[in-house]
Amino acid sequence: MILHIYQLITLLIAVLVMAVMLRERSLSRQITGAAVLVLLLLRVFLIK
Repeated sequence: MILHIYQLITLLIAVLVMAVMLRERSLSRQITGAAVLVLLLLRVFLIK
């Protein structure tokens, strides 16, 4: 149960990061957002 809550919170943060990343105009910030997004998605799928 706690694991599912952790995954939902991580997924919510990933969606928020994606929304901000897509609105960002700076290429370097988009790349940074993509890197953060990849790490968060790996956490959602429990790949360490």
